[in-house]
Amino acid sequence: MKEIINLVPNSPNKQPVYYAPVYSSNCRWDVYVNDVLLYHFPAKKGDIINVQLPLNMRILASGKQIIKVIIYPLEGKTHLGEYATFKLRGEYYPDKRNMEEYDSFLNFELPYEQTKDLPYFEKSFEFEATVPYKLTGWTKSKDLTKVPNLEQKLLEKLKDLKKIIEANDDAKYLDAIKNREIEKYTSFYSSKEIMESALQENKISNHFDDSYDVAFLPIENYTLLLQGNNRIVELRMDGNDMYFWGIPFKGKYKDNNTNFEGSFNFRFHIPEGSDELEVIR
Repeated sequence: MKEIINLVPNSPNKQPVYYAPVYSSNCRWDVYVNDVLLYHFPAKKGDIINVQLPLNMRILASGKQIIKVIIYPLEGKTHLGEYATFKLRGEYYPDKRNMEEYDSFLNFELPYEQTKDLPYFEKSFEFEATVPYKLTGWTKSKDLTKVPNLEQKLLEKLKDLKKIIEANDDAKYLDAIKNREIEKYTSFYSSKEIMESALQENKISNHFDDSYDVAFLPIENYTLLLQGNNRIVELRMDGNDMYFWGIPFKGKYKDNNTNFEGSFNFRFHIPEGSDELEVIR
């Protein structure tokens, strides 16, 4: 835990953050930033959602950024229909310590008259970001389309991570997600106190307690998805209410027998000079 904290630079004087508020109903959608999935909303029956998406963890450095949205019909429908609603804004806050002051850089609303008969709708938006950090991320990672046996390598990596989680090995787990956490805390200018608290919560021993029973699910019926210009891979599975991209589990609360599902989510890359998959997001 201390190694992660020590590798995160001190918070700069200026701490700009970028957000993308989304409101939607009667549709499913994905939002990508710089070709890496930021948020997937698998609406089942016309669910309404109003969410503010933080962008900084997908912004590796200052310069041009690209937001892409893909909007799908509800399950069982072949067209978006006249009731599909999707609104997206872009907001820039010069300093995250003052969330009252911001500038808008994007305002989009799905034009239902032009899209209601479409099987899906896709659109990209560019904006300029200025941030006081520069992350390596996946900029120097290998092109995964050129990696032989990628699927088998990924399954083996998930198998290793599952063993770590089942063994409650906090040290190995934090080491496996180290680079992801360092870049996350850097991009959001996290203080030492916030990092210590978050990393403590991230420990495997704090994910589960005696109030419910948990069983890990088999990794099957999955799809390999490449992102980040083929530098990032995720293994996606379809749950009852959500998608998983990592190690899925199901549980049941002991007091009321309520079922739930979840997963330890990972996206992987192969760093420059390495042949091993590592967690990057």
